[in-house]
Amino acid sequence: MVNLASRRAPRTISVGLAALLTLTACTAFPPSDEAAPAATATPEADVVTPDVAVQTPEPDPTPTPTPSVTAPAPVMPEASPWVRPAPAPVMSHDVAPGAGPDIGTVVDVADEEIETGVHAHDDVAYLQSDIGELAFDFQESSVTDGQPFTFVDASSVEGSLAFEVSAGHKNTATPADWFTHQVGRNTVNDGLGFHSATGRTPKDLHYAFCGDLTFHAYDDATTTACLGQGHTGLDNDWWFGGPDFEVIDGHLCHIDASAADDDDRGLAACVLPTSVANAFDVRTASTHSNYVTTYSPKLDTALSESIETRAVAQNLVDTLYEKELISKTEKTALDVAIRALPDTTITAELPTGWTFHCDHACADDDQYAISDGQIWAGARASDAYSSWLWDELIPGAVKKDLNNTSVNATAGRHGTSDVAEWMVDQVGDGGMIGMGSSNGTATPGSLNFAFCGTLDPDGVDSHVEHDVCLGQGHTVADDANNWWVGGEDWIDVGSLSLHDLLPNVHNFAIRDFVDVVIGDGDVRMLLHRESLTAIITAETDALDSGFVDNMMIVAGVEVFAERD
Repeated sequence: MVNLASRRAPRTISVGLAALLTLTACTAFPPSDEAAPAATATPEADVVTPDVAVQTPEPDPTPTPTPSVTAPAPVMPEASPWVRPAPAPVMSHDVAPGAGPDIGTVVDVADEEIETGVHAHDDVAYLQSDIGELAFDFQESSVTDGQPFTFVDASSVEGSLAFEVSAGHKNTATPADWFTHQVGRNTVNDGLGFHSATGRTPKDLHYAFCGDLTFHAYDDATTTACLGQGHTGLDNDWWFGGPDFEVIDGHLCHIDASAADDDDRGLAACVLPTSVANAFDVRTASTHSNYVTTYSPKLDTALSESIETRAVAQNLVDTLYEKELISKTEKTALDVAIRALPDTTITAELPTGWTFHCDHACADDDQYAISDGQIWAGARASDAYSSWLWDELIPGAVKKDLNNTSVNATAGRHGTSDVAEWMVDQVGDGGMIGMGSSNGTATPGSLNFAFCGTLDPDGVDSHVEHDVCLGQGHTVADDANNWWVGGEDWIDVGSLSLHDLLPNVHNFAIRDFVDVVIGDGDVRMLLHRESLTAIITAETDALDSGFVDNMMIVAGVEVFAERD
C-alpha cells in the first residue's frame, strides 16, 4: 500500500487530497443505521470494519487539513463497510432434522440448550374417532437418555382426541424397546401412506408413553393404549399400539364384546393410519350390526281364555304325526312330555316373552364361529331395533299382544363352509331351519358367522334349557342375507301350510300375526322335544325374508306351571 505522505507533490495538491479523503471518510461510514447499505445487511448481522478501515474524525467547527494524513489508498471496495455473514443456527446433531416447524428455523433457545444440544419440541398427535368420544389418562413414558419429556394434556378437539407432548427429538432404541415391551407387535405406524404398516415394531423412537384409553359410548370401556414418536426420511412419524389390540385382516383392532353402545353393538375399535403423519382414525372398520327379530305373545292377552294344557299339546303332536312330520319315536317322546304336564289350564306361569341369552355376549371360543379374517364383537339381546315389519306392516291391534325383541350380532360378513360345518356340528341330530330358504334346503352351504346360546322364557323359571344356535348366510340368487336357527333338542317338523297350523295355535295374537305376515304361504317350524315350544318362520325366498327382518316367532305351550 502506498503512503501518500511519501510522494512528492505541490502543497496545494496534498491539501486537496486530504480534504477529499476527509470528506470521503465522513460519507463512507454514516453515523446512523438508516444510511447503511440495505442490500447487504441482515437483522442478525453485526457490522464490523476491516482492520485497515479509516477512522472517522471527530467533527470540528473549523476543520484544518493535516499536512500529513496516513490513510489507505482510495480503493473504493476496501473503503466500503464489510458485513460479516450471519452465524449458522446452533443446533445439536442429536436433533432430528425433520421436526415439523423446526425445519429451517433459527431456534431461540437458552444458553444451556445451546451448550447441551437439548431442546424440547411441542408435539401433537390425534385420534380421529367415529365411534364416540374418547378419553385418555396418562400413566407412564420412556424417552431417550438426557432428553426432556412432559406429557401436557389429552383433550377432545372437534370429535378428535388430541395428545400434547413437550419433548426432545433424539432417536434411540431405548424408548422403542420400551414401547415394544408394552404392546408387542400389536401396532400401527402412521408414516405418510406408503410407510404405514401394522404388526411391526419400531427400531428407534424419540419417546413413547402409555395410558388408559376410554370409549365413552361403549359403557366407558377402558383399555391400555400407547403412542410413540420417531423419525423416518424427512419427517417425524407416530406409532400406536396396545396389549389388548390385535391385527385382524391388516387392521389393528380392540375387541370388547362385553361393552356395547346404545344400539347394543359390541365394541370393535380399529385404529387406521391416515394421510397425515400425526393422526390416526378410530373406526368400527368392517363390522356390521346384524339383527334377527323375535316375536312372542304377551302374557296379558295369552291368558284371555282358559286352555287345557294336555289337550292342546296332544292335539298338536297327533296332527304332526298323522301328517308324517314326526316319527313314531319322536311322538312317543313327546307323549311322555305331555303326560308330565300338569292337568290344569294355563295359569300365570305362561311366559311373558322369550329372550336370547349367552355367556359373555357369545364371545367365548366355544360359543361362536366366524370366517377367517373377520371381526367378531359378540351377540346380545336388543330392544334398540325397530324393524320395518313392526313399524309399517303389523296392525296396532296385533302389536299390543306381541313382544318385539331382537338379537344383534356385531360381526363382519364373509361366508365360508367352515362356519356352516361348525353350526351343523352344534345342532347334531337336532333340527335346523332357514329363514328365507325353502323346505328342501336342510342345511346351509356357507355362513358368515354362527353362535349358540339359549332361548329363555321371561317371567317364569323354566325346568328346560332351550339351547339354540343362530347363523347368518347369504343367498347369491336373491343377493340377500338370511338366517338359520336350530339346536340339538329341536325337531324340524318341515313345511306347514297356515291352514294346518293355525287351528292348533290357540293364542289369538300369534295366530293373527302369522296370518297377517305370511298370508296364504307356508311356514317352517322347529318344535322343542321336551317343552313343546315352537319356533316358526315364513317359508319364502331370502329377499322377502330380509324384507321382514328375518323374523322368527317363538311360542311356548304351557310347560312351566308347578307340577302336581
